[in-house]
Amino acid sequence: FWRKIAEIKKRGIKTVQTIHDSQMVCPYHRLYNFQRNEVCTKCVKGSFVNCIKDRCFDGSVFKRTIGAIESMFYHSQGYYNKYIDTYISPSNFLAKLIENRVNNKIEVIPNFTKTEADYTIDENIEDYYLYYGRISDEKGVLELIEIFEETKLNLLIVGKGPIEDKVRDKVTDISNIDFVGAKYGKELFKIVKQAKYVVQSSKWFENCPMTIIESFSLGVPVIGSNHSGFKDLIQDGKTGHLIDFNNKSEAISKMLALDSLNISPLKTNVFDYYYKNLSEKIHIEKILAIY
Repeated sequence: FWRKIAEIKKRGIKTVQTIHDSQMVCPYHRLYNFQRNEVCTKCVKGSFVNCIKDRCFDGSVFKRTIGAIESMFYHSQGYYNKYIDTYISPSNFLAKLIENRVNNKIEVIPNFTKTEADYTIDENIEDYYLYYGRISDEKGVLELIEIFEETKLNLLIVGKGPIEDKVRDKVTDISNIDFVGAKYGKELFKIVKQAKYVVQSSKWFENCPMTIIESFSLGVPVIGSNHSGFKDLIQDGKTGHLIDFNNKSEAISKMLALDSLNISPLKTNVFDYYYKNLSEKIHIEKILAIY
C-alpha cells in the first residue's frame, strides 16, 4: 500500500485519506481491551509496547507483537505525515486522537445515510425505547438490560451478534424488555421511527455511530453514552441526551426523569440538525470542496 502511495506522491498527485478507525494511535485499532473489558488509550500518547504488555489482539502473543511493530515502523518512517496531504475524519473525537500522532491537516466531515424513508415526523410514537445494532459486550447491551429492568420502562432490542444467546436468556423473565433479533430495511426503519428514543449505551469509543445518523434522519432523538463520537452528534437536551451508563444508579434516575419530558421539540431539532449537517447533499458538498 505505502509503495503505491509513495509512487503517487513522486508524481505530485495529492492524496486524501478518510480515517475509519484508530489505527494510527492504536495497534489494535479499537481503543478497547477485551481482556479487561474496558476502554484503553495507553498507546495514543504512550509507547506502542503497551499493546504487547496488555495482551491486545485477543491475547495472541504473535498478533499483538506484529501489531506493535507495525505501528512503530510506520510512525518511525513518517509515513502518515509524508504521503498523505489531507485526512478526513468523521468526528472531532477521532480527529483529536489522531492529532497526537499526525501533523497533517485533518478535516472533519460526518458520515451520512440514505434510509429510503419518508422524512416526516411520525406522530404515532409507541411506548418503547429502542436499542438496535450489534449485540456484543462492548456495546453495553447487558448493562442496558439491567438499567431498564430497574426502571420498568419498555425496551426493544433489535440486532445480532456474538452474545445473542446471553441477551435472550437475560430478558426471558423481564416483562418490559423484548429481544426480536435482526431487522432490516423498511421494517427496521418503521421500528426506529415509532420509538420514543433510540438508546446507544456503548462502553467502547465510537467514531461516528451510524445508528445515530439513521435515527436523526427518521426524526428520532437519541440517548447515548457521554463520550467519544456520541458527543459530536448528540446536543444534550436538544437532539437527545448524554448519559454515563457506567454509573448504573445515575443512569436509572436520568432515564426515569427523561421519560416524563415532552420529546416533540427534540424531534423538530433532530430533523433540523440532520438536514443542516448530516444529509447526503451536505456531505458531498464538503467532500468535493476538499477534492
